[in-house]
Amino acid sequence: MAAQLIADRYQLIERLGAGGFGEVWKALDVELGIMVALKRVRLDTDASEVERLKAAEASRAEARHAAALAFHPHIVAITNVAVDENGLPWLAMRHIPGRNLAEVLKSGPVSPQETGRIAAALLSALDSAHQAGIVHRDVKPANVMLDDDGGIFLTDFGIAKRRDGTVTDAFIGSVGYAAPERFNRKAFGIPNGPAGDLFSLGATLYHAVEGRPPFNQGSDDVPVGAVLHAVCYEPHPPMQRAGHLAPLIDGLLAKRAADRPDVEAALKLVGGRAAAADIKQEVASESDDRGAQIKTVTAPGAPEPESTITAIGAPSRPVGDSRELVAGPATETANPGMFAALDSIGQDPRRQASPSRHTRRPILLIALACSVVAAAAAIAEWLPKDNSYVPYSSPSTPPSSASLAPAKILSPPEYTSVNSIAFAPKGTALATADDNHNTYLWNTATGAITATLADPTSSQVNSVAFAPSGTLLATGDEQGDTYLWNAATGKITATLANPSGTQPAVESVAFAPNGTTLATSNGINLYLWNSATGKIATTLAGADGGNAIVDSVAFAPNGNTLAGANGAGKIYLWDVASGKITATFTDPTGGAVTAVAFSPNGTTLATADSSGNGYGGGDICVWDIATGKLIATLTDPTSTNVNSVAFSPDGTTVAAGDGAPVGNDWTGHAYTWSIETGKITATFADPKDSIYVKSVAFAPDGSTLAVGEGKGDTDLWRMAAH
Repeated sequence: MAAQLIADRYQLIERLGAGGFGEVWKALDVELGIMVALKRVRLDTDASEVERLKAAEASRAEARHAAALAFHPHIVAITNVAVDENGLPWLAMRHIPGRNLAEVLKSGPVSPQETGRIAAALLSALDSAHQAGIVHRDVKPANVMLDDDGGIFLTDFGIAKRRDGTVTDAFIGSVGYAAPERFNRKAFGIPNGPAGDLFSLGATLYHAVEGRPPFNQGSDDVPVGAVLHAVCYEPHPPMQRAGHLAPLIDGLLAKRAADRPDVEAALKLVGGRAAAADIKQEVASESDDRGAQIKTVTAPGAPEPESTITAIGAPSRPVGDSRELVAGPATETANPGMFAALDSIGQDPRRQASPSRHTRRPILLIALACSVVAAAAAIAEWLPKDNSYVPYSSPSTPPSSASLAPAKILSPPEYTSVNSIAFAPKGTALATADDNHNTYLWNTATGAITATLADPTSSQVNSVAFAPSGTLLATGDEQGDTYLWNAATGKITATLANPSGTQPAVESVAFAPNGTTLATSNGINLYLWNSATGKIATTLAGADGGNAIVDSVAFAPNGNTLAGANGAGKIYLWDVASGKITATFTDPTGGAVTAVAFSPNGTTLATADSSGNGYGGGDICVWDIATGKLIATLTDPTSTNVNSVAFSPDGTTVAAGDGAPVGNDWTGHAYTWSIETGKITATFADPKDSIYVKSVAFAPDGSTLAVGEGKGDTDLWRMAAH
């Protein structure tokens, strides 16, 4: 393939790299006699001719728009688009012999002085791009090229977008360097604006001067979700080496877009007011330079050119440096379903400023920024559907009591609503029940399905619970039947048939602490079963006159009391031994009570409601069991139905999930509140923008919160130790 000629002009010499966005080749422009680099835009193998034509035209349009940047002394821009015989577009860019900043940093951080010089050059480049209406969207060390004479170049404008252009369906950028508003526009500002590039620049400068990225917690083996959370809600670690650059980097890394300095202010922070004027003058003078020469390269078998070619924008220098500058790892792709892996953490102390670095600028007519994409299928579903996607919809202030990271997303083979989830007592397994008549058992360490328990009547499964031993699992379905399963074998051990003979669904199941008694809510009735014999021990009937369906049941930790709540806004406590109601609580809003949960010490009960209208205004009420008094009301911040509630094992935190119609759409989140303060400590939004959250559950050790989503996934969020 090395002899292949692209568009009768570019002779492919050597492949330099490949990734999700395409592949990059070192090539010879046989028309001009210079070495170039070509990036082939990757399309699906089954792309139609129309799709190929559209891709080629889109590439041309972006190249035309970016043409205004071609002569900037610190920008490597697309200068040509060639289409091969298969209709695939290839992007041509200037070639810069040298290394990218990510490669340089593998040997150690650069000095504050050199970092300041890089900052000034990149600010100049971004200023010109932004004035032309172009946002880069992927500023990071791998896209900063350094040549052997100190030239500094911002590369890979191939994924840049006009600010007024069509928004892509994919997330584009690199997670550790992308601005918070890319993930939560509501909290931090409009995404894909110039301020986002400045945040990415701040992260790049931090990495350069400190020797590590600002948001990876000092390790390159950090879950993407942890990095996302750090970008959005955690301050970057204090800088030790930045010196006079600290105010600049701190300002650029402000969480809210509106709080970051603009380019002019940032240039002043680099080196005072004079620096801003100097760099602008440098750009103007270098962009106007028209006297440079480029040494030509002869194609194999081609005649020597008869004359040299006049290049625009830089003094001449010989071609032939042995190193080829290729953009480094973790460049993002425009392919939905992929997130870039984090850039390699590394450094290189050899880069020190030399007096000639501002005066000599090698320039060739066309060059490369190689997109090597490191993406993982395991995190493919994190991608937004559009750029308004909110993976972390936080309260007005960041979470203060927990450092959260989504550890895993459990995606079933068939997507449907997750109605109920339950951890096994040891926390090593998780059960999820869904609308598609299946209950899945998951290994929480690997995220793999270990068993699929199919409802025998192919009915929707509404509730699932583990016995305290962890060996027995109960599921309740829409037909009104309850099944007991051997958790190890996945086999049914008993069928607890619908006692009424009609079809009141089993809305909730719960095991007593003794592991033998099982409570089920069938319509208006509650039944206590002996799980060993499969027989009903007690029928609890008559609550609220038998007019309201019991939606949720829970045993107190001592097993003596059972709580049940119904759609009429009533919460009842039964004495398990006698079957008598011992207390009745009335929801203050009169709304349906959808879930109940006892605190670990059994002194309080949390209940979730929909505040009366069925379409919003939900609260979590916390009741004192001894007095029957309402002692706290935790208000859902989005005023939507609260569908589930759970206490953390230490009793300090309540989690809840919500979801209800908002206009023509649905939305849903999970939250945690501090019992002591009554304030929200964290907010979790489904990465796939789920329509609602039906179930939440804490792992037995409190390390993880599981959130069952309306679109089929169960998200596992890591909770910080208290």
